[in-house]
This record gives sequence, structure tokens and C-alpha cells, in this order.
Amino acid sequence: IFKLTEEKWKLLKEGKVIISEQIYSDKEGAKKLRFIASALIKASPEEVWSVLRGYDLFEEFMPRVKECQVVKWRRDGCAVVRYDSQVLWVQVHYYILSCPAYPFRKIEFKLAQGYDNQIKDTYGFWEIIPAPKNKGSILSYSAYLDSGFPVPEFIAKRLTRSSLIEVLKNVKKRAE
Repeated sequence: IFKLTEEKWKLLKEGKVIISEQIYSDKEGAKKLRFIASALIKASPEEVWSVLRGYDLFEEFMPRVKECQVVKWRRDGCAVVRYDSQVLWVQVHYYILSCPAYPFRKIEFKLAQGYDNQIKDTYGFWEIIPAPKNKGSILSYSAYLDSGFPVPEFIAKRLTRSSLIEVLKNVKKRAE
């Protein structure tokens, strides 16, 4: 998904988090907007992967996550993870199914069905690509969360953008 251009590479090397917007079709075919944040991390893809799969430590660097715990590891490498989180001004818990789509390169996650979820929906991905000339990894992150509470679109967009940037800065700090 991340297309590295000279301009983007320059910004990443300066330590900037790049936010891009992408139009995509959801399961029902409706057009939606998603934000994808990308950052350069001076760590190998394997080191970044280890941080992203260390769910029991997510509350240390994920904004608004108060506690995170793996409920079940599946044989296919997927994990069912319980999040205790603050969504807007409300404390909620929900379960995510997090699966390695491509080992050490991409993790996809979505709301785990059959659990006591206190949000309507969530899904997204982490994508890791090796940076040019062994300069580390480029990590891209996109997450959608529907709390089930009515939120004006401009507030939701603003919160999403700022949250994505904060998450990437925190993962960068932890991995480096």
C-alpha cells in the first residue's frame, strides 16, 4: 500500500510521520476514506514485528489503551486480544482478532466476533517494509474504529489523524 517516492523518503528521513488518505470500498461496496500513517523506524522489520506482536505491552505505548491481554493464540498465528480502552470519554472493552497476513511484513486486525464487544466495529493493518539501504523499516498503520456513539465526522477525522501519528511515534520510540 505504501508507495515510497523521493519526496516521502526525504520526509521520513527527517523524522516526519506521513499521513496519506486512500479511498477504498468496504464489504458492502460503499466508498470510504481511510488514513494511513507511515514512519521510518531505525530497527529491522523483525524488531518492529516483535513490538507489534507484543500485545501484553500495548498499554505502554498505545494511546487510550488501559490494558491489553492476549486471550487466545491460535495455531495459524492469529491472536484474540482483549483491549480495555478509553473511546472518546467512555471506558470500553473489545476483542480484536490480529493475524499475520505476511510474516514480518503485514498484520491485519478486525473486531473478533463472538465476544462481549462494547464497540460497534474496528479493523486495520500494520505494514512493515525494509527501508532503502538498510536504513531500518518503514512502518505504515491504519485503523478504523466505530465506537457506536454518534460523533461528528470532522471530530472523528481529527482524532483519527492525531491518534495514528501518536501511535507511530510511540512504536518508533519503543522499537529503537
